[in-house]
Parts: sequence; structure tokens; C-alpha cells
Amino acid sequence: MKIFIEIFAVLCMISATVTLAKSGGSAAAQLDQYATDPLNATYLIEGRAVHLIDGSREVAAALGSATKIRTAVLGQPVYGDMDGDGDKDAALLLTHDPGGSGTFYYVAAAINVNGRYQGTNAVLLGDRIAPMDIVIRNSAIVVNYADRRPEEPMSARPTVDKTAQLSLKDDQLASPGLTEIVKSAIGSQKVTFDFTRLDDDGLYGAADAKRALSYEFCIPDTVQHRTEVNRIDPTVKFFAQSPGRIGCSKSESLCIGSTHQKDFRGVLQRLAELTYVQRIDESFFE
Repeated sequence: MKIFIEIFAVLCMISATVTLAKSGGSAAAQLDQYATDPLNATYLIEGRAVHLIDGSREVAAALGSATKIRTAVLGQPVYGDMDGDGDKDAALLLTHDPGGSGTFYYVAAAINVNGRYQGTNAVLLGDRIAPMDIVIRNSAIVVNYADRRPEEPMSARPTVDKTAQLSLKDDQLASPGLTEIVKSAIGSQKVTFDFTRLDDDGLYGAADAKRALSYEFCIPDTVQHRTEVNRIDPTVKFFAQSPGRIGCSKSESLCIGSTHQKDFRGVLQRLAELTYVQRIDESFFE
């Protein structure tokens, strides 16, 4: 009787294994797999587990389809401690081509667990951007890349410098709200306040007491300049010959705007790109 029970248990295990193999298993279960190195780990891209072999993967978009979905590591992984255990974890950039016209860039991590690597979810940076570098600094992944302005077509060359900062939280790579640092065309940072504390609606504070952040900057006091700024940022109010805290001159107009608007990060970015805007400070009212 004992022999028959053992045979039955083995047959059940085989059946379960075959069923899991046919279904591909759950994405979460596949992420529990461990690899010898980051180039052979499994990563979660848009809810699907993608297992890389030597840094790449290619599968048919559908059964019998000639269209291929291609995923590959861009460059080489970089190493540093992300989870505070003293081991060298890895960060990497992934390109993901789902078969259409786009090539999407993602950031992912591979966590070192006793010498083997477990992949994380992948966080989208953008479509057809221009990555520059990736490092692990202070337990966070920092990626510098170039993107387009929101109004520019995909055919335009990415010229807007951005930085994304991502860290682990509950074994997941934090999704953007990316810590975008606005830079001018020559690379100097003009936005002087930290707006990473803002949510996607441009608000900060306790859940029951959220508020917008106001910012101020100076522009030449002309109709032409006010019109250009207002097209970029409809929240801006103009105060001619008022110095504000930022110290506008008598020939300049003080501008005060609000982060509580659609795509406030993009708005700040475009304002920072104006050659006559020297800096953008947080505005405080007394």
C-alpha cells in the first residue's frame, strides 16, 4: 500500500510540473528563480516574466507569428550594494522591442542572494530615448539619459537631459515618479528646489493635507516674454518690477507658478530651457 501511495505522489508531482511548464508558471513564481549572473536572470517587464540567456531573449509575438519580441541588455551591468547586505547587486538597462515601431528602455536590478542573482521588475524610462550612463550610488540606481520635449515627434533627436533615480522597496524597484532633475541645454541645473517629494499631481504633505508647491523666477518685462512663458505654464502670474525673494531687477517681471498642474515636471523642464530664465526657486509666502 505504501508503494502505491508513493507512486501516486510522484505521478502527481510530474503532472503538476507539466502543467506549470505548459502555462509558463506565474510571473511572480518565475521571478523567484536565481541565476548565476545578471545576464541570465529573469525580469518582470509589463507584467511578463522575461528570462534572459546571455543577456538577450527573442520570442514570437504570437503562435505562428513572424513578428518577434526582442529584449536585450544594453551595455554591461554595473555593480553596487542596493539592499544594504554588503553584497554586490547589479543594475542594468534593458531594451525591449515588442514588434512595432518603438524601442522601449527599462531599468532593472538583479539582487545578489548568496552569490546568485534574482531579477526585479523593470521600470520604463521611455521610448527611443538616448541613455548615457547608469551607476549605483547610495543604494539607488541613477540613470542619465536624453529625452524629447512632450510636444516633439518621435523622429526628433533626444536633446533634453534627464536623470532617473530608483531604489528597492519591498524587493521591488520603485517606479517613476522618477527623480527627474531638470537641466538646461548646457547641463547646468536651474531648478534649485527638490521636487522629488511631490506626487504625480504636483502635491506634497500628509494624505489629508496635501498642497501644491509654488515656484518663482525672473524674466525680461516684455509682452513677448510673458506670452512665451504663459504658453508653457498657464499657472504663472506676473508681477512687474517686483523683486520677489529671488531678486528680480527693475527691468524684469517676477513670475510665480504652481506645481499643481498636468505634467508639472515637463513644464519646469521647458521653463528651465528658456535662455533668459536663470534659475527657478521655491516660492514662500509670508
